[in-house]
Amino acid sequence: KKLRQQAREGAGADRRGDGDGDGSIHPPQGITMASSSSAGKWWKVEETLVHLPGLLGEHPASGHTYLTPVDLHPLPRNAVIGWALLYDEPVDEENFKEALSHTIADFPVVAGRFDGPAVINHNNAGVPLVICKDTRRSAEVSNGGSFILQVDAPSSFSLKKDSGFPSLLNPMRLRQVYRGREAAVSFRLTRLACGGTVLGVTATHALVDGSSLCRLLMSLSLAYRGLDRPAPYLDRRCLTCQPIASLLTDGERGAMAEEKMATAAAVAASLSGRVQPLGSEAEAPCRPLVQDSLSVWQSLKFLGRVAWGALRGARGVGEVVARISPREIEACKRAAGGASRISKNDVAAAFAWTLLRKMQGSMGLLRGTDREQRARMLLAADLRRGGRCEGLPSEYFGNAALAVEVEVETGAAEDAAGAMMTLPLAAAAIRSTVSALKPEMTKSIMRSVWTACQASALGRLPALVSSLPCYHDCLITSWQFPLRELDFGAGDPVGFFPGVLPRCPWTAVVLADGAGGGGALVHMTLPSEACDLLRRDPRLTAHLGNAEILQNTG
Repeated sequence: KKLRQQAREGAGADRRGDGDGDGSIHPPQGITMASSSSAGKWWKVEETLVHLPGLLGEHPASGHTYLTPVDLHPLPRNAVIGWALLYDEPVDEENFKEALSHTIADFPVVAGRFDGPAVINHNNAGVPLVICKDTRRSAEVSNGGSFILQVDAPSSFSLKKDSGFPSLLNPMRLRQVYRGREAAVSFRLTRLACGGTVLGVTATHALVDGSSLCRLLMSLSLAYRGLDRPAPYLDRRCLTCQPIASLLTDGERGAMAEEKMATAAAVAASLSGRVQPLGSEAEAPCRPLVQDSLSVWQSLKFLGRVAWGALRGARGVGEVVARISPREIEACKRAAGGASRISKNDVAAAFAWTLLRKMQGSMGLLRGTDREQRARMLLAADLRRGGRCEGLPSEYFGNAALAVEVEVETGAAEDAAGAMMTLPLAAAAIRSTVSALKPEMTKSIMRSVWTACQASALGRLPALVSSLPCYHDCLITSWQFPLRELDFGAGDPVGFFPGVLPRCPWTAVVLADGAGGGGALVHMTLPSEACDLLRRDPRLTAHLGNAEILQNTG
């Protein structure tokens, strides 16, 4: 049955055409690059499902994965992680398929399908793999060898099937994913005209965060090269409910100790309303995102501004990539008075925070809000690191990211360009917050996560709408991924696109500079108006200092 299915898919691929130049086959769709004046075209060559090793049916449904409150939070649940890695050499497609088949044997949840709003069935339904050809060359999709990949991401997000996603990534319809009709993870290999390859991976953020996605790709890379792979930690009980042991019977506790239960969520369901979220009742609840009517009013004004801009034909969002030199990083660490304590990531995140805040000040977004005298941002923290969550190993495969609030009292009203918010002050505040992220603080934050998951959509909407544009300056992720180790027989990747879709303005991702030397790259998603402002406002140019703008697609 599988062979007949593959034969039909192969015939369909032949009818669609692989563009080998015989003159009778034409690509069905043209894509214009935002980063180049030349037009590129791409088309599908093959589309198949990759299953666990062996014939389909040898691995029936076996086990389930119950999502945690972190997974079910409305922010990751409505987001898609889309990464693209550029290689100068070709990737062997048959070897890649075989490696993917062996990899999902270690990660059975990846080949499963949703079986309810919070359960993934390990039914070996398969991982989609799409192989494409593209008329572009490596130089047309990268910006000259730096560790950034420019992709043709549309400026706005649409609910249509294939819109909102770059051509180097497979589109993902979250509604179909959560109904169990489509896969939660998919891959795409794109052959470039020069012989290079782009590896694209798309995954729902409810299943994985960036660290887990990188772990999956690392295991895939090792399988491709025939090397031993470390086993992932797949048990999500450590982030499900705590303290749960005090609510169990002796028999239930013994079963958990012997690991006979698939997950503590099964016990939680049997305990009805007696299970409490992480933390105890004695702890003070975490402060909600929206505290008063002022923030709600700000969110309403923001929505009105967005609607008015849409009516006027606003251009949506753009991408800005800045490189921060090692010299700039060391100077900031010395100015903050903690050269040994403040990290490179702290400085890069502070650079993005202060720059975005100055833009908001120049655009009048701080005027009339409490952020005129108080700077606030959200920093994505990895709970696997630094003992931030009890019982959570570093090999945990899942979503272990929490948005932690970083706040700075500027002491006086800032001017239009946010002059009171200095880079050393922001870096010191980030380091202080990260250092304070211990298990007790994590439990407090998890209580608000639990509450957000249980609230109705109508109850969550004001907080989510008000958070980033009105209550917080920005959301920054500064995790360091070992991207240089993702070798598929073609050497290190020479370009990388760190995408989260739909694209949200006032967000930034900090990456290590692939050019070496200890620098950092900051990949920012901004409104097109802010991108234009960065080109022509001399105060923003002065703030950049020695930082180099590599890309501005606004």
